[in-house]
Amino acid sequence: MIPPSTSQDDRVWAARLWAARLQRWGLDEIAPVFIEALCPLGPIGSQLLTVASPLLTTFVDDQRLDHWIDLLDDPDRLEQFARSLDREVDQ
Repeated sequence: MIPPSTSQDDRVWAARLWAARLQRWGLDEIAPVFIEALCPLGPIGSQLLTVASPLLTTFVDDQRLDHWIDLLDDPDRLEQFARSLDREVDQ
């Protein structure tokens, strides 16, 4: 979702954005738990998105898809995103 070179402010903004979306969808309480539980499968998800990217780019912006692929491929960033999301949901 967020490129590695982005600032902490951008990461906080992204967590707030996703927290708002998850609240709107009624998934705000359970999403951080799922993200943390599925963290070890992130690299597999990244590869699946890479393989499916020709089809997915029909519906999703290339840059946004690349950000998700990068996020899923880096366990540290994925855990950091889960913690940020959990903090935003708690507020």
